Amino acid sequence: MFRHEKFLSDCPHGFMTRKQFITMYTSLCPNGNAKRFAQHIFRAFDLDKSNTIDFREFLIGLSMTSMNSSPQTKLEWIFQVFDIDGNGLLTRNECLEVIDVIIRFNSSQHTNHVHSDIEQLIYSAKRSMMAIFDNSSEGYCHSLTLTQFVEGCLKDEFIRQLLAPQSQSVNTD
Repeated sequence: MFRHEKFLSDCPHGFMTRKQFITMYTSLCPNGNAKRFAQHIFRAFDLDKSNTIDFREFLIGLSMTSMNSSPQTKLEWIFQVFDIDGNGLLTRNECLEVIDVIIRFNSSQHTNHVHSDIEQLIYSAKRSMMAIFDNSSEGYCHSLTLTQFVEGCLKDEFIRQLLAPQSQSVNTD
């Protein structure tokens, strides 16, 4: 577990800047374009939108991404990752950008993926995400609310597994 003392030794002012967060992420995940991924993830960690992450925000972000969080909780958190402009609505372009980043980053962490497989996975994920827009409660729409995003992702098994995977040891009986 990440300790407060370690956080303070790395961030003596008590907070982590965007640059420090990106540097930390790229050092932990040197394969692929971790910088692009970390730029999106930073938004979700920065709960108070101060352009810094304090220890509390850091722990909350870590807990939201853990395998123990429910799919709904993860999707509510990841909405912030997708909301590039921070307006509380997701556009098709925001979703297409972030889906691309997430898949490329995740696949770069597993060296056994073939380039054409990654491109097919991105294509399939983008189609599924656009179907969420097309099938929202409002019908064909250009933006999604948090509720529409979560409901759509929970209904689409492929997207749910991509964005909010569950631990294999969870028993739902």
